[in-house]
Amino acid sequence: MVPAGCARPVTELRIQSFGSGEGPVDLYERFDEAYYSRDARGSLDLVLRSIRPSRQDPSQIIRQTLHVNAFWTPMPGRTFVESTQCNATLCYVIGTGPVAISYEGAGFVTFSLNGFKRTMTGKIESGQLSPLRRIGQAKDLLGQAQITGQFRAKQDKNRVLALLGELRREIGPAPPYTRPPDQRGPR
Repeated sequence: MVPAGCARPVTELRIQSFGSGEGPVDLYERFDEAYYSRDARGSLDLVLRSIRPSRQDPSQIIRQTLHVNAFWTPMPGRTFVESTQCNATLCYVIGTGPVAISYEGAGFVTFSLNGFKRTMTGKIESGQLSPLRRIGQAKDLLGQAQITGQFRAKQDKNRVLALLGELRREIGPAPPYTRPPDQRGPR
């Protein structure tokens, strides 16, 4: 991750981590690969990926992948927007070697497509992430986190499917939903 205050490339996320216990920490990550595809129902898959040597141990390679699945598309000027609105699920995975952790949640994503150039630009306006799956002895690096950022992606269905396949092999399927305990107290 790039410390706050450094130059911003086109595809970059800001992750505000609340895991340190000392208040929020802003982290920035840029992504070298960004691809999207749409299915027949209009659902959009966006995959961002970064593979870099660790700063602490250059012999270790750190993989970071974000999968955004937007299940409806807001229409600028026609869609009413409020701060709690969600139109996408988010899955952010950080891994090195056989160890990985996923942070998953939901958010609001806006984008515009350029069919002629087969590109998409957009923003993750807001998103909430929580640690969900751990492979090996992965440490929780972020805790609860908020995510925002901007992206520019190329249309490439084959690359999206390949990266999602790698992601599923790395972290496995999502665990079954467990309803939280009733917080209302005795009745």
